[in-house]
Amino acid sequence: MNQDCDLNSIHAQIQAIKSAAGELIKFGRDFPAVDKNSLRILACVKMLELNVSDLLALEEDRAP
Repeated sequence: MNQDCDLNSIHAQIQAIKSAAGELIKFGRDFPAVDKNSLRILACVKMLELNVSDLLALEEDRAP
């Protein structure tokens, strides 16, 4: 894996996006477009979480 790629930093950013999307859902309940698109963002974030957690698990397996 590329040394410039810090999976822990990526994971932290994904969690920040997840938190922000959750806040948008709370504020956007009266705005259907905001509500629906925030839910879509959360679905995309879930896929990112799954991808990164797989990579983190691989890195942990390789660690001495």
